[in-house]
Amino acid sequence: ITGLQSPLGIAADRAGAKLYWTDYGSNKVQRADLDGSNIEDLVGDLPMPRHMAIDLEAKHIYWTDSSANKVQRANFDGTDVRDLVSGIPSAGIALDLENGKMYWADPFAGKKNLRADLDGANIEDLASGLGVQVGIALDVDRGRMYWADSETDKVQSSGLDGTDVRDVISGAGAPRCI
Repeated sequence: ITGLQSPLGIAADRAGAKLYWTDYGSNKVQRADLDGSNIEDLVGDLPMPRHMAIDLEAKHIYWTDSSANKVQRANFDGTDVRDLVSGIPSAGIALDLENGKMYWADPFAGKKNLRADLDGANIEDLASGLGVQVGIALDVDRGRMYWADSETDKVQSSGLDGTDVRDVISGAGAPRCI
């Protein structure tokens, strides 16, 4: 794929044969066929789109924008862009479609993880007192949330409600995130 400036978040729609990604260098959300052909700009003029998740059933793309302090959503074709959460620094994003929740990190001001309904309603503060956490993954079946923390050099975990914070990996060998 050519023309990328700083791709960061990525998600795949195997059934629709598309890749979706954020490019914070060009301030866009883009997509292409799985082989990299047919690149399309879906949403432009974003301050700093970073991480991404997709809802295959509802055909929505979600992304965080760490400069605009937003979590946003659009249809797979880039139409109907909505601000779901505003005013909260945001990085990393994961969806719990079974329970209708999205999870993201505030690695800057609040140094905490948050969740809300998929439409942005009912925001809850979860694990707090963290470092600079940006990558988030969910294991809904086991009731766990995982994140990478580049400030403390740890991968940590908690219950989906933010309780029972545990170090999974710490110190040397822990991955660095941007």
